[in-house]
Amino acid sequence: MKKSVDVLLLGSVMAFSLGASQSYAAENSGGFAGVFYGGLTLGGDEIITVEYEEGDDGTIEGGGFFLFGGGVKYRLENSPLEVQATLGYHFDSENAENGDIEFTRFPIDVLGFYNTGNHRVGAGITYHLNPEFSIDIDSEFNDSIAFDNAVGFVTEYNYLFENNIAVGVRYTSIEYSPETFDGDLDGSYVGVTASYFLEN
Repeated sequence: MKKSVDVLLLGSVMAFSLGASQSYAAENSGGFAGVFYGGLTLGGDEIITVEYEEGDDGTIEGGGFFLFGGGVKYRLENSPLEVQATLGYHFDSENAENGDIEFTRFPIDVLGFYNTGNHRVGAGITYHLNPEFSIDIDSEFNDSIAFDNAVGFVTEYNYLFENNIAVGVRYTSIEYSPETFDGDLDGSYVGVTASYFLEN
């Protein structure tokens, strides 16, 4: 009797797993969908520390601070695999009444993702266009340092809500080389992200 109950229980578990798998596959029609994202990032080399008259200070980092962008993803039909390509704007800045200091770049990301349930794990490459550090104070001191375009590596994890909203964490490893002098700048970072996907 116990053996029969065990067999019946095992059969029920297998049937449930198969049904869940079939349901998951049936819900995935595949195709293209739009992607919008934003995030906060920390890390990389310290470029400059700014001291304000009130006594506060701020730091601009090679991996900071705010990131946003958009693009498209393609999900394979009845498959957990998808490819995502995005163009973004990434910057760290310190702003005051008499001027601004900032570090900016435009990342192009191409990542492959694996989906399972509400989880999404991916990795890929990032190509940063026009990295630049600039200072503009009182219109009297203006200077900038341009860096070569750079290639880096990205890993990302997302937790999905309702198939079109996700929160996640991201790690990027990248270095920038100045155009006019030797010495690399570490732009690697860890960040938290939020994404919105237009449905397929």
